[in-house]
Amino acid sequence: MIKTFYLLIPGKLTVKDANINFEDISGVNTVIPIKQITDLYLCLDINPTSNVLKLIMDEGIIIHYFNNYEYYLGSLIPKKHKNSGKTIVKEVECFDNLDKRIQIAKKIIKAALKNISKVVKYYQRRKGIVNNLNLNYYSNKINEAKTINHLMLIEAEYRKNYYNHYPEILNLESFIRVAPNATDIVNVLLNLMNSLLYSVIYSEIKKTNLSGFISYLHEPDHDRVPLIYDISEIFKPLYVDRVVFRMINRKQVNDNDLINNRLSNDAIKIVFKEWNTQLNTTIHHPKLKRSISYRMLIRQELYELEKHIANDKDYNPLISWW
Repeated sequence: MIKTFYLLIPGKLTVKDANINFEDISGVNTVIPIKQITDLYLCLDINPTSNVLKLIMDEGIIIHYFNNYEYYLGSLIPKKHKNSGKTIVKEVECFDNLDKRIQIAKKIIKAALKNISKVVKYYQRRKGIVNNLNLNYYSNKINEAKTINHLMLIEAEYRKNYYNHYPEILNLESFIRVAPNATDIVNVLLNLMNSLLYSVIYSEIKKTNLSGFISYLHEPDHDRVPLIYDISEIFKPLYVDRVVFRMINRKQVNDNDLINNRLSNDAIKIVFKEWNTQLNTTIHHPKLKRSISYRMLIRQELYELEKHIANDKDYNPLISWW
């Protein structure tokens, strides 16, 4: 079974019998079968030797680095992951053509809006919360938008509306979304799990012909892969928010799990376990007519976008049917 491996405590990596050996700070050794992993998540306190890095790169495994388990810093991508020059040319053409770019951007934020609406409706049924998310109102505003900046403002507006539902969903007195320097459990969890989502999307981009450096909703930047943030808009409500709501409502984590505004080691293990379970959960895909994991839904989304860009196939972003 090919899977993702998370190393959450300080230690060192070495090669042992053509596999990876992890020795933690207590001296406990764990052998990681090299043929059974596709992604390796490391905190900065883990120091792989050069022969470990060579083995990992040769096997095509992507390494994701996190800072104190909270912020995604970047990834090491094996050389064998190559992009298609023809696809890159098509990506640039779609970006430079405002009509084509805004068409893709509208579809992305409309899909994100509909997925947010699904989440709110779920808690409306389950907890009886008041649903103030006016789907038709925001959909019409998206349809009427003429610029990318206007679309971004609409996206910010409906997300603010969405965050106003958090207190009822999570039994809080109030909620304000804080990205950096969060001090409450909800924002800390959202920041961490958004980072996990970004890293998975990056891994899946590298399994397609897309470069990742051309985006349609967010502006390209010199020091990031902006397509990650476009695609994440679609999946955040379904992957991040649902898991955060579930963990807090089940009292798996709370503010007592924060130490100096960072998650305790026990809470970190819970988060990564829940995240891994979410990615590996399978669901029947009506179009593919087979079961597919949540992780593969991300790759399928990228394939759909790639077909639209390269072959002008109609692009219909994922909207939750479950």
